[in-house]
Parts: sequence; structure tokens; C-alpha cells
Amino acid sequence: MGYLLRLAACLLALGITLLAQPLRDLAAQRPIHIGAAVDPSYFVETAYTDTLAREFNQVEAENAMKFGPIQPGPTRYFFNDADAIVAFAQARNMAVRGHNLVWSIVPSSIPAARSTWSRAPCRSMYRCFPPFPPACSQWS
Repeated sequence: MGYLLRLAACLLALGITLLAQPLRDLAAQRPIHIGAAVDPSYFVETAYTDTLAREFNQVEAENAMKFGPIQPGPTRYFFNDADAIVAFAQARNMAVRGHNLVWSIVPSSIPAARSTWSRAPCRSMYRCFPPFPPACSQWS
């Protein structure tokens, strides 16, 4: 009976050790990416950045790389948040997955005329893609 209890204790201890291993390390053994959606406004919080860096080997923007935030106006572009995500990932040897440039929600800055809307994402993509590759290996 004592043998079974010791064996159970060893297996339990081994299980706890395996669960304590960061997801990032487990993903590297496969090799696969394990990622999280991120919001750069939280990069000032140490617990947030430490957890991301420890547990994940890939990040994807929650909203910063969507069409609306990147192009808030017909001739205005805002890359600061997307750049912050790429810089965060590169500093921690993480992959970056770009988010949707074309989304079903039409930004208020884009006229609702269908002919204009069908051309707007193309113009935006040509302006948005150059800053990110090769940092972004994938896009949704």
C-alpha cells in the first residue's frame, strides 16, 4: 500500500511539474505556435508583458491591425499601436500574426458608397503591408 501512495505522489509531483512548464516551452517541443491577442495599451503592465513573454511565442493584435484603426480617415494612417506590437514581439523572439485589414465593419471614415468601399481596402492594403513584412508572417 505504501508503494502505491509513493508512486501516486511521484506521478502527482511529475504532473504538477509538467503543468508548471510555460506553454511557450511546450509549443517549442512540437514545434507549433501558441499565441494570444494583445492590446498594446496594456504593455505598461508588467504582469501582462511578463505573462505574454513567458507563455506565448506568437502575438496577434486585438484591434490595432484592423482596417479602421490603421486608417482612421481617408488620408490618415496610424501605425503606432501596430508598430508597438511588432517591436514587443521582436524583442522577445515572438512571431506576429497580422489581423484583418478587410473587415465586415466599414469604418465611419470611409464613404458608404459601394464603389468607393470596394476600392478603399485595396488602397489601404498597399499602404499597410509594406511596414510589417517580414515581421508579420501571417495575416487573418
